[in-house]
Order: sequence, then C-alpha cells, then structure tokens
Amino acid sequence: GRYAEGDVATLRELGATRDLIVADRALIMADGRPITSTRIRTLVASGDLVAASRLLGRTHRISGTVQRGRGAGASLGFRTANLRPSEHAALPPAGVYAGFAHVDDRSYPTGISVGIPPTFPNAHDLLEAHLIGYEGDLYGREILLEFVERIRDQRKFATDAELSQAVESDIDYVSRTLGGEVA
Repeated sequence: GRYAEGDVATLRELGATRDLIVADRALIMADGRPITSTRIRTLVASGDLVAASRLLGRTHRISGTVQRGRGAGASLGFRTANLRPSEHAALPPAGVYAGFAHVDDRSYPTGISVGIPPTFPNAHDLLEAHLIGYEGDLYGREILLEFVERIRDQRKFATDAELSQAVESDIDYVSRTLGGEVA
C-alpha cells in the first residue's frame, strides 16, 4: 500500500476481522521493475504518456466535471469544456494534447489544454477540452478525457489572431490524426 506501510500479512489480518479472504499475487513486471501506481504517476507527471499507457495497458485517462470557464475559447470560435478534474487525478505536464472525450456512449476527438494558458495568466482553468463534432451543453456533466499524445508546449500569444491560428492548427492536427467522431 501507500509508502509500503502494509503487506499481504497486514491485509490478511484486516480481512479476517471483516470476513474477507485475501489472496496474494506476484507483482506484474515491466522492464525488470514492478508496475506500480507510483511508477505510472511519475511517468504521467514527466509527460511520458506512451510509457504510462504501455504500463496501464490503455491510454491515460482523467474524469472531471464540466464547469463554466472564462469564455475565451468561445470568443475565439472554439468552445471548450472546462473540467474540474477528480481530486486524485494525475495530470500530465502543462501543454496541448490530442485525445478523446467520452460523453455518454460516444467518443469525440479532442484537443486538450493542460495548465494555466500563458496568454491568460489570471485564468483558473487547468484543464480545457475542445470536443470536435460535439454539439450540446456539458455544464455539470462528468466526462472522461483520454490522452493519446502531446502536441506542443503551452505558449504565450501576442494577439488573439495568433492564438486562434494556433488553436485551429491544433484542432486540425487532432482531426487528421484521430479522425472524425467515433461511435
């Protein structure tokens, strides 16, 4: 468990008081080291999503609740869902990512911005997503973001036109790389 504070014997003792049977298993190894949540969180925090995904057996994902943002994306012509991530979410480093957003039973190619955008230093949104092809209201809804790859670092733009052009380029990349709406 956390900080190796317990072991299988500890779990057996705790389980016995709750009528639980504890069965131990060998750790799963990769590259000669055990696959642990700490190892995966460290890879995500360093931005190595490919290695994290290999250890997870799937892409890295974060769920969160959509909340109202600054409205900057909409004013530039790119509506974004501003997510408040789950309390223990492992966010990758600040940057722009290609991925998918899962809403109900559909998946949408998505451009994802992580971190405070340098163009808006007073912003409080740490996680914004533009769902390609999605029409509708997501406020208050829980959605799942799936990170496929890092596109670029966050950077400050001198004008709204430069920012808009960069976002359009990011969205075009996501569309070309991940395709259109996926059922």
